[in-house]
Formats: sequence, C-alpha cells, structure tokens
Amino acid sequence: MESQGSGYVIVNYCRGLRSLGHEVDVFAPDDYELWQQWRGRANSYRQALGMLPFTLGQVSKKAYDVLEFYGGEAWLTIRVLRQLFPKRWLLVAHSNGIEPFVISTMAQAARAGIITDPLGKWYQFNQSSLFALAFRQAHGIVTVSDRERDYALHQGYQDSAHVVAINNPLPNDYHQIPITLDRPPVIGYCGSWIPRKGIHLIQQDMTRLLQEYPQWHLMLIGVGQSFQKQAYFPASLHPSITVIPQVDDRAELCRLYQSIAILIAPSVYESFGLTIAEAMACGCAVVTSNTGFGSVLQPGHEAMILGDLQSPALYNAVKTLVVNDALRRTIAQAGYQRVQGLRWEPAIRCLEQTYCHWLEELRSGRMR
Repeated sequence: MESQGSGYVIVNYCRGLRSLGHEVDVFAPDDYELWQQWRGRANSYRQALGMLPFTLGQVSKKAYDVLEFYGGEAWLTIRVLRQLFPKRWLLVAHSNGIEPFVISTMAQAARAGIITDPLGKWYQFNQSSLFALAFRQAHGIVTVSDRERDYALHQGYQDSAHVVAINNPLPNDYHQIPITLDRPPVIGYCGSWIPRKGIHLIQQDMTRLLQEYPQWHLMLIGVGQSFQKQAYFPASLHPSITVIPQVDDRAELCRLYQSIAILIAPSVYESFGLTIAEAMACGCAVVTSNTGFGSVLQPGHEAMILGDLQSPALYNAVKTLVVNDALRRTIAQAGYQRVQGLRWEPAIRCLEQTYCHWLEELRSGRMR
C-alpha cells in the first residue's frame, strides 16, 4: 500500500522509473506468497518459498535486465538465481530495513532491558543467517539511510562500490510548506504504539514531564484504534493527552504536525523514519534516537539526539526545549531547511544511474 512506509517508497520509485522511459513490473506478496489462508503465520517462510517458483515463472515469460527484491525473504530466490544464472540479470537487494540489522538491534535492546521478546512468538526463529544471503548474493544493495549502508559494509555484504544509500524522499507536497515557529505547547508522537518505537520511554518520561509542566499537552497520532491512554498514563494526566488513532489524509497529518511544537521519536530502530522528516518539514523541533535518518542529523542543531534509550534521556531532551524556546525555534528552523533536499526527482535519477552503471559492469564482466 502506498500509504505505508515501504509501499510509499516502492510505488514512487516505480512511477519515477516509468516516467524516465523504463518498463517496470511490480509484484507483491499477494502474487507469490504460498498458502495465503495462513496469512499472519510464518509469513517470511511462506514468502521465501513462494517467491522462487513465481520469479522463475516470470523470467521465463519475459526478458528483464534488473531483478530488484525488497526484503530478506528473497534470500532463497537470489541465491538460486545467482548460482544458476550468475550473469543473466542484475540482482539487487533494495532494502527498507536490513533484517539482520533489525534483529541484532532489537536483541541488544532486549539485553539492555529496553524491550522484551525481540523475535516475537516462541516459534519464530532467528533467520539472520538466511536473510544475510539476500544481501551477500545480490550484485548490489540499495539502502534508505547511511546507517544501513554502514552496517552492510561492516558485515562485508558488498564492497563500497556496490552499496548505495538513497534517503527516502518526502512527499512532494511537504516541500516549502509555509510554517510559523509560534506553536502551542504541544508534544507530539506519530507512529504505531509498539515496543520498537520506544513507547516505554514515552510512558515513563512524558508522564514526569507533563506532571512538572502542566501547561504542556501530549498528542499521540496513529497509535491505533485499540490504544487506551488509561493503560499507560495516570488518570490525572488524561485531560492533557489527546489520542488520534489514525490519520489517512496527508493534508490532515500536515495540519497536525503544524500544531505540534516538539515531535518525539525515541525508536529503538528505524530504517529511515519518514515521520521525523515529515515533522521537520512542517516546522517541528524533533527529539529522536540515533537510528535511521536521525543518525545523520546534527545533534543540538537539526534535532535533539538521544544518547541512550533509558529514562530520563527523553525527559531531559524534551525539557531542554520546553525551558529554552529560543533553542526550540533554532532547531525547528534548521530541521526545516535540512529536509528540503529530500526530493523524489534526484532520488529516482540516482537509482536509475546506479542500476545502469551496475548493469554495464555486469555485462562487461567487471562485476564479481
């Protein structure tokens, strides 16, 4: 779905490449996932097993130059194609989150007591070694952030010439939005209410901050219909907390961002974190963790970057902006300027040029 993070990225790259004259076919799990009546159970296994015969069927019917795969579930397909047809197609792992990196990051957070049960259900095995094959066996990797690229290089998945980071662009209507830095005293959060998003820290530190600064308000956006603030915050704070379970309209989301002074995003892991860039484009001062897009922002200038995800880190960072309005304004303005370069046209051109270069290497025999 285009409204979702990875779907938004995939759909817009496909549109962009088609606009440049390339023919692009797109296939989703609905096209290849086995035993879809079991959806919600063993998805990665059923997708990995179904992708191979589906891909073999497609390439037997049509001539392709590039086979681009999203997700570590492509490990089996990429491995088989690379072994059987090493030079026939350019095989690319285009990642919206390198799964072994996600798993290792979540495991570290679990050991630190920040989250629990990083793998999920008891029957879910750590597939890092399998997922890694998707990145090792591909001819090249495209990531959505420099942090992801650094991980791929550190793991030795590819050499530096064959791992490219292209930051996720903002929607076109998020550029050059007229903003005012005079904001009501509202702290915002936008995202799913799940442990990976750092909700433990929001619960602890925002409770303390709202108690100490009762003029401030907390707005929770996109947390889902099942979210109940009564389960996470004391009754005395409920009047200071607004819950907006879901926002489907982009213009409405932009309006909400513009009503927020400080946007918090204390995620344990993000591949990029589009919410951060969107909020910055709407004039919010952002407090975020050192992950995804947050890892390349200038601390104390473009955003407040959390040194760790243990209380009172979030409280201290937000309090700094609450008591220092001049700093909040400076960070909001610098963040606004920072994200103006996140545009689709240069991103699509970069992807096109990368693939053309890699394809020429492959065909000339210069690619490993």
